[in-house]
Amino acid sequence: MSQLKKNIDLSSYHTFGLPHKTDALFEYESEKELIHFLKTESHKFKNLMPIGSGSNLLFTQTYHGCLLHNRDLHIKVTDRNETYTIVQTGGGLDWDDFVAWTVAQKLYGLENLSLIPGTTGATPVQNIGAYGVEVRSFIKSLEAIEIATGRKYTFSNADCRFGYRDSIFKNEWRNRFVVTSVIYQLLNAPQFNVNYGSLKQEIDRLGSLNQENVRKAVINIRNSKLPDPDVTGNAGSFFKNPVVTQTTASKLLEQFPAMPNYPAEDSSVKLAAGWLIDQCGLKGYQTQKGAGIHDKQALVLINKGAKNGKDILELARYVQARVKSQFGIELEPEATIL
Repeated sequence: MSQLKKNIDLSSYHTFGLPHKTDALFEYESEKELIHFLKTESHKFKNLMPIGSGSNLLFTQTYHGCLLHNRDLHIKVTDRNETYTIVQTGGGLDWDDFVAWTVAQKLYGLENLSLIPGTTGATPVQNIGAYGVEVRSFIKSLEAIEIATGRKYTFSNADCRFGYRDSIFKNEWRNRFVVTSVIYQLLNAPQFNVNYGSLKQEIDRLGSLNQENVRKAVINIRNSKLPDPDVTGNAGSFFKNPVVTQTTASKLLEQFPAMPNYPAEDSSVKLAAGWLIDQCGLKGYQTQKGAGIHDKQALVLINKGAKNGKDILELARYVQARVKSQFGIELEPEATIL
């Protein structure tokens, strides 16, 4: 059943757990409920924005508008052939619950993306990725509702214009559409990607190379490095790993030969934002206002008692300034700041 709530405390709707409010929040369990709301009630609000689990959001003030909270949790196999199985999910389904389901069903491809917080509806917006895998490789299409009109659209993989932690829904079409369901094309046979050193080492420790052990290894590594948002407020990786030209990377490597670097698209080079922050001596740093940097992963900003998202944002800008000063690199937030 759908429900419209007003003047809601957002502490339990985003993983930083900050006590900012929203004028209204509409929860729905089906496309039909959302379309009806958009056509009959949405004119009462200036700003409408889709929200999942809030695992990639930093609120810095009251949200003057209405948040659209997807609670559609369905999973449905829609097609299958010798190579692929096509699965549709409701956009409100917890992402890791879906990954666990794929492993139980022996459907392959998503195991490297285990334990990433969020919902399936958010995965194409952010183009989530980890350990050499991006979700765009497994998204066949998605269904979305246009907020202004309540009209339903189907978008192909190419329509989404995926980039590194990016899509058209994060930029040009930000807050124009609500992703209501995602159609994934999963492999019926394994094609494991375990080239990341720490992942391969953990799999070797667990035993044989299989889907269950890949998932266990990813979960073990993430749990060892990342704080539980239910215990310590955070939005996971706060910054994107910067992508630079080969020339820039070569100059930096002359000065910092231990700097981690990885080949990226178009002959560019991806650097490790966490390493850059750590080299600035900021791992474990904490402000008097309760904003901090995780002591095991410098890429993660944490809430250690902050009362306002502006305190987290102030720390983020300080981190950006330190990295720019030492390395000449501009760090770009991965989290959406509101």
